Amino acid sequence: MTSRKGGENASASFGFKFVAPLALGAALNPINSTMISTALVPIAESLHASVAEVGWLVAGLYLTCAVAQPTMGHLVDLFGPRRIFLISLIFVAAAGLFGLWASSLSGLVAARVLLGIGTSAAYPAAMRIFRTEADRTRSKPPRFAMGILSLAAISTTAIGPLFGGILTGAFGWHAIFTVNLPMALLTATLIELWIPKDPRRAVNVAGLFEAVDLVGIGLFTGFLLSLMALLMNLENQWLWLALLGAFVFGATLVIHSLRRKRPFIDMRVLARNRPLAVTYLRAGANSLIVFSVYYGFAQWLQSAVGFSSAVAGLVTLPMSVVAAASSLTGVRTRGLRAPFAASIGAALAGCIGLGLIDSGTSVWIIAAVFMFFGVSMGTFSTATQAAVYVQAPAAEIGAAAGLQRTSQYIGAVAAVGSLGLIYGQRATDHGLHSLAIVIGLLSAVLFIATLFDRTIPRVVSTAAETGDTITTNMPTEGKNMPLTKLDGVPALVVIDLQKGILGLPAVHPVSDIVERVAELARAFRKHGLPVILVNVAGVAPGRTEVQFNFQPPADWMDFIPELDRQPSDYTVTKLQVGAFYGTALEQILRRRGVTQIVLTGVATSSGVEATARSAYDHGYNVTLVVDAMTDLDAEAHRHSIEKIFPKVGETATTDDVLKLLAQRPMLAA
Repeated sequence: MTSRKGGENASASFGFKFVAPLALGAALNPINSTMISTALVPIAESLHASVAEVGWLVAGLYLTCAVAQPTMGHLVDLFGPRRIFLISLIFVAAAGLFGLWASSLSGLVAARVLLGIGTSAAYPAAMRIFRTEADRTRSKPPRFAMGILSLAAISTTAIGPLFGGILTGAFGWHAIFTVNLPMALLTATLIELWIPKDPRRAVNVAGLFEAVDLVGIGLFTGFLLSLMALLMNLENQWLWLALLGAFVFGATLVIHSLRRKRPFIDMRVLARNRPLAVTYLRAGANSLIVFSVYYGFAQWLQSAVGFSSAVAGLVTLPMSVVAAASSLTGVRTRGLRAPFAASIGAALAGCIGLGLIDSGTSVWIIAAVFMFFGVSMGTFSTATQAAVYVQAPAAEIGAAAGLQRTSQYIGAVAAVGSLGLIYGQRATDHGLHSLAIVIGLLSAVLFIATLFDRTIPRVVSTAAETGDTITTNMPTEGKNMPLTKLDGVPALVVIDLQKGILGLPAVHPVSDIVERVAELARAFRKHGLPVILVNVAGVAPGRTEVQFNFQPPADWMDFIPELDRQPSDYTVTKLQVGAFYGTALEQILRRRGVTQIVLTGVATSSGVEATARSAYDHGYNVTLVVDAMTDLDAEAHRHSIEKIFPKVGETATTDDVLKLLAQRPMLAA
């Protein structure tokens, strides 16, 4: 069997109605980031503020987003993406109303802060919704759907200045705030109509404060404020104070993160997951390159060439077309190294072009040079999304996506600070050429590093019809033997769903795993079939390199209450990895006439795999419910599902088993 079925599942699941609300929501942040650029001068004149002062309308949004993106990502993982998405749109609508009535610079900055909070949930929520749907359908990473997400963000980023200029000219600068009200209402309506509801999640106040690291958020905010003050005042005599603040807040954040169980930014995960950390660094560096050109080019067009804001916006339109096209072209590649290298190479070519033009160059040549950076915006964005999708643990995809955007915002802030140092008071031909040299050197270094970077994952596009391997946390169609039938007497065996085990960090949302196992247990009991709950009370005595020296709490062995343990259930306590050796499991199965065991639980690569191997050796038919198990390590989970399980049994989803159970008559208990 080929992987075509997985591609068909993806096409059916990620259709227009599914993607459109997510793309519209994802566009709110980038369009608000750029459409204000043509309104800064009118705002400064209206409020009698300097250009530097109104610059905080740009910087304030980036600072808020840098903090809010990972925060919203944590909330998405905790409460569900659809729910948080809808709540965030309330902030967007409030920002529209607040901006309409604000009459001071501080009031407008407050409105931009509300916008930063409200628009920060869309991207991590969309990534989590994509991941959940792909896992549910057992399909490949939806790179075409993610390409549409990139297309929406990139297109609105590019047309933002023109859109802002039209709104400002027709209705005044208040309109660039007010337009968020109807956009938020439209997005919320489409989400209500077309996006599936989140499953119920039982989260208490204590769980909320455990998941949301308020101290870490405060330290990270202090670090970013110091960094922003440093980058935006590089010629100030108090530079050392901002540098000291950035160092103190940064060092304290690292220490705090290492000590906290669930920190705002988990330094331990970044240290262990080097590919993801490299992806963040690459995204930040590319953001520095792109935004330096984006803002620097627009200022040069107006100050040196003498174009109006509207004309300068029109000159950028060809770049937006190229960005849109390249964001979709990038999803059809077989891997990620090629689109990364192509996008950075295009930026390098663009830098060479910037060094060759001046204020007397034809506008057509100027527009053509700027088009190179459209490739860098579009292709790079799509490739980065795919890399984060694959490299981040499934249970933390929302927070990981938020941190990706944070790295990009830090790059944008660095770009703003760099422009102030390179341009000085006014953008000139000399300043543009200096900018081209600086970012050209950075592009060259990044290009070489990308060519030799071994952390870049190899991901096959769903748009490319191939049968190659995909690095995901769920099995791909064609690599595992699908469930063919349920025997006369199958037994559900649940491995290690106990309080002590589920307190450890898993790669999938534990609440989802528990919900599926509980549903299977109810169905097996309904049909009078055996349900066997297995827990672990210790470890085997043999020497191992990994030591388990810890003092478990009193309730460590207790089964979680969600299993709703019944008198008819069997319980098996083991002192080793597998559930057969030294226990009564074999005796229970033989007495009930069981010929097939349906395995669920944690961890996939240890307790579940060991039990599956033993069951196969004992002559049982083995069914492994792959969406009702998880692991502490994503690679180990993937290896078990793709390499081991096909050799010892059949794989299935929870829905597969439930459908077969529904077709059979009730059995006596």
